[in-house]
Amino acid sequence: MPWLQMKLDIQPDQAEAYEDLLLSLGSCAVTLEDGADQPLFEPDLGSTPLWDKTRITGLFDAELDLAAIENGLKSGHQQIAPELPLPTYKTEILED
Repeated sequence: MPWLQMKLDIQPDQAEAYEDLLLSLGSCAVTLEDGADQPLFEPDLGSTPLWDKTRITGLFDAELDLAAIENGLKSGHQQIAPELPLPTYKTEILED
């Protein structure tokens, strides 16, 4: 079964909102990763630091409508950060 992967470059303070958005659009899994090459060393107890350039990836069933997902992303972005342009994103098909 192929999968659709959507990657967005976001600001760290937007991570939780975009994670919720991707899950609401039907993502089966969401991953956060370094969007540059910034190491994170021992964080303070109870903290969850993110990278200055954070990349969030949503994994979707490839049979879902990509246009509907993109429209939902654009609409959700207006709720999250209407004053900012839509984050750069790319989609790709992952074969089994």
